[in-house]
Amino acid sequence: MKMLNVLVLFADHEITQTFYRYSPFPHLQVEESLYEPNSSLEIFPNRLRNFLGYRMPMIIGGTSPRMIAYYKRGTLVYEGTVGHFMDVFQRKYNFSFVQPLRQTSPTVFAPSMQTVAAVRNNSVEMSMALTFPTIPPFGFTYPYEQMNWCLMLPVEADVPTPEYYTRVFDLQAFLVALSTLVVISSLLAMTLWLHGYQVAPYDFLLHESCLRGVLGQSFVEVHRAPTLVRGIYLEICVLGILITAWYNSYFSAYVTAAPKQLPYRSYDDLFASSLKVVAWTPEYAELIGRLAEFRRYDSMFMVVPDFSRYISLRDSFNTKYGYMMHTTKWMVVTEQQKVFSKPLFRMREDFCFFNNIPFGFPIHENSVFIEPILTLIMELAETGLSLHWMQSAFSELIDAGELHFLDLSPLREFRAMQLMDLQYVWYGFGFMSALSSIVWLLEVVVVRHRLHTQSRRLAK
Repeated sequence: MKMLNVLVLFADHEITQTFYRYSPFPHLQVEESLYEPNSSLEIFPNRLRNFLGYRMPMIIGGTSPRMIAYYKRGTLVYEGTVGHFMDVFQRKYNFSFVQPLRQTSPTVFAPSMQTVAAVRNNSVEMSMALTFPTIPPFGFTYPYEQMNWCLMLPVEADVPTPEYYTRVFDLQAFLVALSTLVVISSLLAMTLWLHGYQVAPYDFLLHESCLRGVLGQSFVEVHRAPTLVRGIYLEICVLGILITAWYNSYFSAYVTAAPKQLPYRSYDDLFASSLKVVAWTPEYAELIGRLAEFRRYDSMFMVVPDFSRYISLRDSFNTKYGYMMHTTKWMVVTEQQKVFSKPLFRMREDFCFFNNIPFGFPIHENSVFIEPILTLIMELAETGLSLHWMQSAFSELIDAGELHFLDLSPLREFRAMQLMDLQYVWYGFGFMSALSSIVWLLEVVVVRHRLHTQSRRLAK
Protein backbone atom coordinates (compact mmCIF):
# COMPACT_ATOMS: atom_id res chain seq x y z
CA MET A 1 0.00 0.00 0.00
CA LYS A 2 1.30 3.42 -0.95
CA MET A 3 -0.08 5.91 1.57
CA LEU A 4 0.42 9.63 1.16
CA ASN A 5 -1.05 10.76 4.52
CA VAL A 6 0.66 9.08 7.49
CA LEU A 7 0.67 10.48 11.06
CA VAL A 8 3.11 9.27 13.75
CA LEU A 9 2.34 9.85 17.45
CA PHE A 10 4.62 8.93 20.34
CA ALA A 11 3.53 7.98 23.84
CA ASP A 12 4.24 11.46 25.20
CA HIS A 13 2.06 13.17 22.58
CA GLU A 14 -0.40 14.52 25.18
CA ILE A 15 2.48 16.29 26.90
CA THR A 16 4.56 17.46 23.90
CA GLN A 17 1.64 17.96 21.45
CA THR A 18 4.13 16.90 18.77
CA PHE A 19 3.33 14.74 15.76
CA TYR A 20 5.29 13.60 12.75
CA ARG A 21 4.40 13.19 9.10
CA TYR A 22 6.34 12.84 5.85
CA SER A 23 6.48 14.73 2.58
CA PRO A 24 7.47 12.77 -0.54
CA PHE A 25 7.87 15.87 -2.72
CA PRO A 26 10.32 16.86 -4.01
CA HIS A 27 12.35 14.46 -1.81
CA LEU A 28 11.32 12.15 0.99
CA GLN A 29 11.59 14.03 4.28
CA VAL A 30 10.05 13.78 7.75
CA GLU A 31 8.23 16.84 9.13
CA GLU A 32 7.85 17.60 12.84
CA SER A 33 4.87 19.78 13.75
CA LEU A 34 3.24 21.05 16.95
CA TYR A 35 -0.49 20.52 17.37
CA GLU A 36 -2.45 23.50 18.63
CA PRO A 37 -6.23 23.08 18.86
CA ASN A 38 -7.09 26.62 17.77
CA SER A 39 -4.45 26.96 15.06
CA SER A 40 -5.10 26.78 11.30
CA LEU A 41 -2.48 24.12 10.77
CA GLU A 42 -3.47 21.42 8.28
CA ILE A 43 -2.63 18.03 9.69
CA PHE A 44 -2.93 16.44 6.24
CA PRO A 45 -2.16 19.10 3.63
CA ASN A 46 -3.09 18.48 0.00
CA ARG A 47 0.30 17.58 -1.39
CA LEU A 48 -1.10 16.72 -4.84
CA ARG A 49 -1.63 20.34 -5.84
CA ASN A 50 2.07 21.01 -6.26
CA PHE A 51 4.77 18.37 -6.55
CA LEU A 52 7.51 20.98 -5.97
CA GLY A 53 9.67 19.87 -8.89
CA TYR A 54 9.44 16.14 -8.11
CA ARG A 55 11.05 13.82 -10.69
CA MET A 56 8.70 10.92 -11.39
CA PRO A 57 10.05 7.65 -12.88
CA MET A 58 8.16 6.98 -16.10
CA ILE A 59 8.52 5.09 -19.38
CA ILE A 60 7.28 6.45 -22.71
CA GLY A 61 5.75 4.10 -25.24
CA GLY A 62 3.37 3.88 -28.16
CA THR A 63 3.45 5.08 -31.74
CA SER A 64 2.31 8.10 -33.68
CA PRO A 65 -0.09 9.83 -33.66
CA ARG A 66 -0.44 9.25 -29.90
CA MET A 67 3.21 10.05 -29.23
CA ILE A 68 5.29 12.24 -31.54
CA ALA A 69 8.83 13.24 -30.62
CA TYR A 70 11.22 15.41 -32.60
CA TYR A 71 13.89 18.04 -32.06
CA LYS A 72 12.85 21.65 -32.55
CA ARG A 73 15.65 24.20 -32.33
CA GLY A 74 17.76 21.73 -30.41
CA THR A 75 15.04 20.93 -27.87
CA LEU A 76 13.23 17.59 -27.68
CA VAL A 77 9.50 18.18 -28.18
CA TYR A 78 6.74 15.69 -27.38
CA GLU A 79 3.41 16.06 -29.18
CA GLY A 80 0.49 13.87 -30.10
CA THR A 81 -2.39 13.07 -27.77
CA VAL A 82 -0.12 11.46 -25.16
CA GLY A 83 2.69 13.96 -25.63
CA HIS A 84 0.38 16.90 -24.97
CA PHE A 85 -1.10 15.13 -21.94
CA MET A 86 2.38 14.57 -20.55
CA ASP A 87 3.31 18.23 -21.08
CA VAL A 88 0.12 19.56 -19.45
CA PHE A 89 0.46 17.14 -16.54
CA GLN A 90 4.01 18.30 -15.80
CA ARG A 91 3.25 22.00 -16.05
CA LYS A 92 0.03 21.87 -14.03
CA TYR A 93 1.48 19.95 -11.08
CA ASN A 94 5.07 21.28 -11.18
CA PHE A 95 7.09 18.11 -11.70
CA SER A 96 9.00 16.36 -14.48
CA PHE A 97 9.16 12.87 -15.89
CA VAL A 98 12.41 10.89 -15.93
CA GLN A 99 13.04 7.64 -17.74
CA PRO A 100 15.09 5.15 -15.74
CA LEU A 101 14.91 2.78 -18.68
CA ARG A 102 16.99 4.55 -21.27
CA GLN A 103 15.95 3.64 -24.79
CA THR A 104 18.17 3.62 -27.87
CA SER A 105 16.84 7.03 -28.86
CA PRO A 106 14.52 9.51 -27.10
CA THR A 107 12.38 9.55 -30.25
CA VAL A 108 11.97 5.75 -30.36
CA PHE A 109 9.35 4.41 -27.98
CA ALA A 110 8.70 1.03 -26.44
CA PRO A 111 5.70 -1.14 -27.42
CA SER A 112 2.78 -1.24 -25.01
CA MET A 113 3.68 -4.69 -23.68
CA GLN A 114 7.04 -3.41 -22.43
CA THR A 115 5.49 -0.35 -20.80
CA VAL A 116 2.96 -2.48 -18.89
CA ALA A 117 5.74 -4.85 -17.78
CA ALA A 118 7.81 -1.91 -16.50
CA VAL A 119 4.92 -0.78 -14.28
CA ARG A 120 4.27 -4.29 -13.00
CA ASN A 121 7.89 -4.93 -11.98
CA ASN A 122 8.09 -1.53 -10.20
CA SER A 123 10.66 -0.12 -12.60
CA VAL A 124 8.49 2.97 -13.03
CA GLU A 125 5.59 4.59 -11.22
CA MET A 126 3.43 4.84 -14.33
CA SER A 127 3.64 4.38 -18.08
CA MET A 128 3.07 7.27 -20.42
CA ALA A 129 1.63 5.01 -23.10
CA LEU A 130 -1.98 4.17 -23.85
CA THR A 131 -3.03 0.56 -23.88
CA PHE A 132 -6.15 -1.48 -23.28
CA PRO A 133 -6.86 -3.43 -20.06
CA THR A 134 -5.03 -6.73 -19.94
CA ILE A 135 -5.94 -10.17 -18.68
CA PRO A 136 -5.56 -10.62 -15.71
CA PRO A 137 -6.67 -7.07 -14.81
CA PHE A 138 -4.05 -4.57 -13.72
CA GLY A 139 -4.03 -0.94 -12.64
CA PHE A 140 -5.31 1.47 -15.31
CA THR A 141 -6.55 5.02 -15.33
CA TYR A 142 -9.86 6.27 -16.68
CA PRO A 143 -10.11 5.81 -20.45
CA TYR A 144 -8.23 8.59 -22.18
CA GLU A 145 -9.42 7.32 -25.58
CA GLN A 146 -12.19 5.05 -26.77
CA MET A 147 -11.44 3.57 -30.12
CA ASN A 148 -12.54 0.95 -32.62
CA TRP A 149 -10.19 -1.76 -33.84
CA CYS A 150 -10.97 -2.55 -37.46
CA LEU A 151 -9.46 -3.50 -40.81
CA MET A 152 -8.05 -0.96 -43.23
CA LEU A 153 -8.59 -2.48 -46.66
CA PRO A 154 -7.52 -1.24 -50.09
CA VAL A 155 -10.12 0.57 -52.12
CA GLU A 156 -11.57 -1.82 -54.67
CA ALA A 157 -9.29 -2.06 -57.70
CA ASP A 158 -10.33 -1.02 -61.20
CA VAL A 159 -11.75 -3.70 -63.45
CA PRO A 160 -9.03 -4.94 -65.86
CA THR A 161 -9.22 -3.20 -69.23
CA PRO A 162 -9.91 -6.40 -71.25
CA GLU A 163 -13.09 -6.96 -69.23
CA TYR A 164 -14.61 -3.70 -70.46
CA TYR A 165 -15.83 -5.48 -73.59
CA THR A 166 -17.60 -8.17 -71.57
CA ARG A 167 -19.05 -5.90 -68.86
CA VAL A 168 -20.65 -3.39 -71.22
CA PHE A 169 -23.43 -5.84 -72.02
CA ASP A 170 -25.38 -7.26 -69.13
CA LEU A 171 -26.52 -10.84 -69.76
CA GLN A 172 -30.21 -9.93 -69.67
CA ALA A 173 -29.67 -6.97 -72.01
CA PHE A 174 -27.67 -9.19 -74.37
CA LEU A 175 -30.45 -11.81 -74.44
CA VAL A 176 -33.07 -9.13 -75.13
CA ALA A 177 -30.99 -7.71 -78.00
CA LEU A 178 -30.41 -11.20 -79.41
CA SER A 179 -34.12 -12.06 -79.15
CA THR A 180 -35.02 -8.81 -80.94
CA LEU A 181 -32.50 -9.67 -83.65
CA VAL A 182 -34.02 -13.13 -84.15
CA VAL A 183 -37.57 -11.72 -84.28
CA ILE A 184 -36.63 -9.10 -86.89
CA SER A 185 -34.72 -11.72 -88.91
CA SER A 186 -37.75 -14.01 -88.91
CA LEU A 187 -40.02 -11.12 -89.89
CA LEU A 188 -37.69 -10.07 -92.73
CA ALA A 189 -37.29 -13.64 -94.03
CA MET A 190 -41.05 -14.29 -93.89
CA THR A 191 -41.80 -11.03 -95.74
CA LEU A 192 -39.24 -11.74 -98.47
CA TRP A 193 -40.58 -15.30 -98.87
CA LEU A 194 -44.16 -14.06 -99.20
CA HIS A 195 -43.05 -11.64 -101.94
CA GLY A 196 -41.43 -14.44 -103.91
CA TYR A 197 -37.79 -13.92 -103.02
CA GLN A 198 -35.51 -16.88 -102.39
CA VAL A 199 -34.85 -17.33 -98.66
CA ALA A 200 -32.56 -19.87 -96.97
CA PRO A 201 -33.87 -21.74 -93.92
CA TYR A 202 -31.25 -20.25 -91.60
CA ASP A 203 -32.39 -16.73 -92.59
CA PHE A 204 -35.46 -17.23 -90.40
CA LEU A 205 -33.13 -17.57 -87.38
CA LEU A 206 -30.51 -14.94 -88.24
CA HIS A 207 -30.68 -13.00 -91.48
CA GLU A 208 -27.40 -11.68 -92.85
CA SER A 209 -28.81 -8.22 -93.63
CA CYS A 210 -30.27 -7.96 -90.14
CA LEU A 211 -27.00 -8.95 -88.48
CA ARG A 212 -24.93 -6.52 -90.57
CA GLY A 213 -27.37 -3.68 -89.98
CA VAL A 214 -27.39 -4.16 -86.20
CA LEU A 215 -23.57 -4.21 -86.19
CA GLY A 216 -23.52 -0.91 -88.07
CA GLN A 217 -22.29 -2.43 -91.34
CA SER A 218 -23.67 -1.91 -94.83
CA PHE A 219 -25.88 -4.59 -96.35
CA VAL A 220 -27.49 -5.26 -99.73
CA GLU A 221 -31.18 -4.64 -100.24
CA VAL A 222 -33.26 -6.73 -102.61
CA HIS A 223 -34.00 -5.13 -105.96
CA ARG A 224 -37.22 -3.08 -105.97
CA ALA A 225 -37.99 -3.99 -102.36
CA PRO A 226 -41.67 -3.76 -101.37
CA THR A 227 -42.76 -1.10 -98.93
CA LEU A 228 -43.04 -3.56 -96.03
CA VAL A 229 -39.51 -4.84 -96.66
CA ARG A 230 -38.16 -1.26 -96.80
CA GLY A 231 -39.87 -0.57 -93.48
CA ILE A 232 -38.13 -3.59 -91.96
CA TYR A 233 -34.81 -2.37 -93.41
CA LEU A 234 -35.42 1.02 -91.78
CA GLU A 235 -36.20 -0.70 -88.48
CA ILE A 236 -32.91 -2.61 -88.73
CA CYS A 237 -31.01 0.65 -89.29
CA VAL A 238 -32.64 2.31 -86.29
CA LEU A 239 -31.92 -0.73 -84.10
CA GLY A 240 -28.29 -0.73 -85.27
CA ILE A 241 -27.91 2.98 -84.43
CA LEU A 242 -29.42 2.47 -80.98
CA ILE A 243 -27.29 -0.56 -80.08
CA THR A 244 -24.10 0.98 -81.46
CA ALA A 245 -24.69 4.25 -79.61
CA TRP A 246 -25.61 2.33 -76.47
CA TYR A 247 -22.46 0.21 -76.60
CA ASN A 248 -20.14 3.11 -77.46
CA SER A 249 -21.54 5.37 -74.73
CA TYR A 250 -21.16 2.70 -72.06
CA PHE A 251 -17.71 1.74 -73.30
CA SER A 252 -16.57 5.38 -73.32
CA ALA A 253 -17.86 5.80 -69.78
CA TYR A 254 -15.91 2.71 -68.69
CA VAL A 255 -12.70 4.05 -70.23
CA THR A 256 -13.23 7.49 -68.65
CA ALA A 257 -14.19 6.22 -65.18
CA ALA A 258 -13.22 2.59 -64.76
CA PRO A 259 -15.66 0.45 -62.78
CA LYS A 260 -14.50 -1.17 -59.58
CA GLN A 261 -14.25 -4.77 -58.53
CA LEU A 262 -16.93 -6.05 -56.18
CA PRO A 263 -16.20 -5.17 -52.52
CA TYR A 264 -15.64 -7.78 -49.85
CA ARG A 265 -18.91 -8.59 -48.13
CA SER A 266 -17.68 -10.77 -45.27
CA TYR A 267 -14.59 -12.24 -43.67
CA ASP A 268 -15.18 -15.34 -45.79
CA ASP A 269 -14.83 -13.23 -48.98
CA LEU A 270 -11.61 -11.77 -47.61
CA PHE A 271 -10.39 -15.23 -46.64
CA ALA A 272 -11.08 -16.58 -50.14
CA SER A 273 -9.18 -13.73 -51.80
CA SER A 274 -5.41 -13.40 -52.19
CA LEU A 275 -5.26 -10.32 -49.91
CA LYS A 276 -3.20 -10.71 -46.73
CA VAL A 277 -3.88 -8.72 -43.56
CA VAL A 278 -0.69 -7.53 -41.83
CA ALA A 279 -0.82 -7.98 -38.04
CA TRP A 280 1.69 -7.57 -35.23
CA THR A 281 2.25 -10.78 -33.27
CA PRO A 282 1.00 -9.56 -29.82
CA GLU A 283 -2.06 -7.90 -31.36
CA TYR A 284 -2.84 -11.03 -33.35
CA ALA A 285 -2.45 -13.15 -30.21
CA GLU A 286 -4.82 -10.78 -28.38
CA LEU A 287 -7.36 -11.09 -31.21
CA ILE A 288 -7.22 -14.87 -31.31
CA GLY A 289 -7.29 -15.05 -27.51
CA ARG A 290 -10.46 -12.96 -27.23
CA LEU A 291 -12.24 -14.08 -30.43
CA ALA A 292 -11.63 -17.78 -30.95
CA GLU A 293 -13.78 -17.83 -34.10
CA PHE A 294 -11.01 -16.02 -36.01
CA ARG A 295 -8.67 -18.99 -35.68
CA ARG A 296 -10.14 -20.48 -38.84
CA TYR A 297 -8.96 -17.38 -40.74
CA ASP A 298 -5.36 -17.97 -39.67
CA SER A 299 -3.97 -18.09 -43.23
CA MET A 300 -5.61 -14.72 -43.98
CA PHE A 301 -3.13 -12.90 -41.70
CA MET A 302 0.52 -12.14 -42.32
CA VAL A 303 1.84 -12.02 -38.74
CA VAL A 304 4.93 -9.83 -38.27
CA PRO A 305 6.88 -10.36 -35.02
CA ASP A 306 9.10 -7.26 -35.36
CA PHE A 307 7.29 -4.12 -34.19
CA SER A 308 9.35 -1.70 -36.32
CA ARG A 309 8.74 -3.71 -39.50
CA TYR A 310 5.03 -3.88 -38.72
CA ILE A 311 4.84 -0.08 -38.37
CA SER A 312 6.87 0.36 -41.56
CA LEU A 313 4.51 -1.91 -43.51
CA ARG A 314 1.41 -0.22 -42.09
CA ASP A 315 2.64 3.25 -43.03
CA SER A 316 3.77 2.26 -46.53
CA PHE A 317 0.29 2.44 -48.14
CA ASN A 318 1.06 -0.79 -49.99
CA THR A 319 -2.26 -1.87 -51.49
CA LYS A 320 -1.11 -5.49 -51.71
CA TYR A 321 -2.05 -5.86 -48.05
CA GLY A 322 -4.77 -4.96 -45.59
CA TYR A 323 -3.87 -3.70 -42.12
CA MET A 324 -5.24 -3.81 -38.59
CA MET A 325 -6.10 -0.20 -37.80
CA HIS A 326 -7.46 1.76 -34.84
CA THR A 327 -9.58 4.89 -35.20
CA THR A 328 -6.96 7.28 -33.78
CA LYS A 329 -4.45 6.36 -36.47
CA TRP A 330 -7.23 6.31 -39.07
CA MET A 331 -7.90 10.01 -38.43
CA VAL A 332 -4.33 10.72 -39.59
CA VAL A 333 -4.65 8.39 -42.58
CA THR A 334 -7.87 10.14 -43.60
CA GLU A 335 -6.16 13.55 -43.57
CA GLN A 336 -3.14 12.16 -45.40
CA GLN A 337 -5.28 10.66 -48.16
CA LYS A 338 -6.83 14.07 -48.83
CA VAL A 339 -3.48 14.93 -50.44
CA PHE A 340 -3.79 11.94 -52.80
CA SER A 341 -5.44 12.22 -56.20
CA LYS A 342 -7.60 9.29 -55.10
CA PRO A 343 -7.83 7.43 -51.78
CA LEU A 344 -6.00 4.11 -51.52
CA PHE A 345 -7.59 2.67 -48.37
CA ARG A 346 -10.77 2.84 -46.41
CA MET A 347 -11.63 1.51 -42.98
CA ARG A 348 -14.65 -0.72 -43.08
CA GLU A 349 -16.97 -0.37 -40.10
CA ASP A 350 -18.42 -3.79 -40.93
CA PHE A 351 -14.93 -5.29 -40.53
CA CYS A 352 -14.31 -4.24 -36.92
CA PHE A 353 -13.03 -6.75 -34.38
CA PHE A 354 -13.87 -4.57 -31.36
CA ASN A 355 -15.72 -1.30 -30.81
CA ASN A 356 -15.37 1.32 -28.07
CA ILE A 357 -12.20 -0.15 -26.55
CA PRO A 358 -11.14 1.87 -23.48
CA PHE A 359 -7.49 2.96 -23.61
CA GLY A 360 -5.82 4.27 -20.47
CA PHE A 361 -2.43 4.68 -18.83
CA PRO A 362 -0.93 1.75 -16.89
CA ILE A 363 -0.26 2.79 -13.29
CA HIS A 364 0.10 1.11 -9.90
CA GLU A 365 -3.31 0.42 -8.38
CA ASN A 366 -2.37 2.18 -5.13
CA SER A 367 -0.33 4.98 -6.64
CA VAL A 368 -0.65 8.36 -4.96
CA PHE A 369 -0.72 9.95 -8.44
CA ILE A 370 -4.00 8.35 -9.50
CA GLU A 371 -6.20 11.20 -8.25
CA PRO A 372 -4.52 14.05 -10.20
CA ILE A 373 -4.27 11.89 -13.32
CA LEU A 374 -7.96 10.98 -13.26
CA THR A 375 -8.89 14.60 -12.60
CA LEU A 376 -6.80 15.82 -15.53
CA ILE A 377 -8.24 13.21 -17.90
CA MET A 378 -11.78 14.34 -17.11
CA GLU A 379 -10.89 18.03 -17.40
CA LEU A 380 -9.28 17.52 -20.83
CA ALA A 381 -12.29 15.56 -22.06
CA GLU A 382 -14.65 18.23 -20.70
CA THR A 383 -12.82 21.08 -22.46
CA GLY A 384 -12.44 19.10 -25.72
CA LEU A 385 -8.65 19.35 -25.71
CA SER A 386 -8.06 15.62 -26.03
CA LEU A 387 -10.26 15.50 -29.15
CA HIS A 388 -8.54 18.59 -30.52
CA TRP A 389 -5.13 16.96 -30.12
CA MET A 390 -6.36 13.88 -32.00
CA GLN A 391 -7.56 16.03 -34.89
CA SER A 392 -4.30 18.01 -34.94
CA ALA A 393 -2.09 14.92 -35.17
CA PHE A 394 -1.63 15.10 -38.95
CA SER A 395 -0.30 18.66 -38.95
CA GLU A 396 1.97 17.81 -36.01
CA LEU A 397 3.39 14.84 -37.90
CA ILE A 398 4.07 17.18 -40.81
CA ASP A 399 5.93 19.57 -38.48
CA ALA A 400 7.88 16.64 -37.04
CA GLY A 401 8.97 15.55 -40.50
CA GLU A 402 7.36 12.11 -40.17
CA LEU A 403 4.82 12.84 -42.90
CA HIS A 404 5.00 14.94 -46.04
CA PHE A 405 2.52 16.38 -48.49
CA LEU A 406 3.16 13.63 -51.03
CA ASP A 407 0.67 11.99 -53.35
CA LEU A 408 1.36 8.27 -52.91
CA SER A 409 -1.48 7.19 -55.19
CA PRO A 410 -0.55 5.93 -58.68
CA LEU A 411 -0.74 8.56 -61.38
CA ARG A 412 -3.67 8.13 -63.74
CA GLU A 413 -2.37 9.18 -67.14
CA PHE A 414 -3.16 8.49 -70.75
CA ARG A 415 -2.11 5.06 -71.98
CA ALA A 416 -2.46 3.91 -75.56
CA MET A 417 -4.45 0.77 -76.17
CA GLN A 418 -2.25 -2.30 -75.94
CA LEU A 419 -2.47 -5.74 -77.44
CA MET A 420 -3.56 -7.34 -74.17
CA ASP A 421 -6.45 -4.87 -73.87
CA LEU A 422 -8.05 -6.76 -76.76
CA GLN A 423 -7.65 -10.09 -75.03
CA TYR A 424 -11.29 -11.13 -75.21
CA VAL A 425 -11.62 -9.71 -78.71
CA TRP A 426 -8.78 -11.97 -79.80
CA TYR A 427 -10.44 -14.87 -77.99
CA GLY A 428 -13.62 -14.23 -79.95
CA PHE A 429 -11.71 -13.84 -83.20
CA GLY A 430 -9.82 -17.08 -82.57
CA PHE A 431 -13.01 -18.95 -81.73
CA MET A 432 -14.84 -17.72 -84.83
CA SER A 433 -11.77 -18.41 -87.01
CA ALA A 434 -11.60 -21.96 -85.68
CA LEU A 435 -15.34 -22.41 -86.17
CA SER A 436 -15.24 -21.06 -89.74
CA SER A 437 -12.26 -23.30 -90.52
CA ILE A 438 -14.16 -26.33 -89.24
CA VAL A 439 -17.21 -25.37 -91.34
CA TRP A 440 -14.99 -24.87 -94.38
CA LEU A 441 -13.36 -28.28 -93.87
CA LEU A 442 -16.79 -29.86 -93.51
CA GLU A 443 -17.90 -28.21 -96.76
CA VAL A 444 -14.79 -29.51 -98.53
CA VAL A 445 -15.37 -33.01 -97.18
CA VAL A 446 -19.05 -32.95 -98.14
CA VAL A 447 -18.32 -31.66 -101.67
CA ARG A 448 -15.60 -34.22 -102.25
CA HIS A 449 -17.86 -36.95 -100.93
CA ARG A 450 -20.58 -35.88 -103.37
CA LEU A 451 -18.13 -35.77 -106.30
CA HIS A 452 -16.78 -39.17 -105.35
CA THR A 453 -20.29 -40.58 -105.14
CA GLN A 454 -21.24 -39.11 -108.55
CA SER A 455 -18.09 -40.46 -110.21
CA ARG A 456 -18.87 -43.96 -108.91
CA ARG A 457 -22.39 -43.75 -110.27
CA LEU A 458 -21.14 -42.64 -113.71
CA ALA A 459 -18.60 -45.44 -113.70
CA LYS A 460 -21.40 -48.00 -113.23
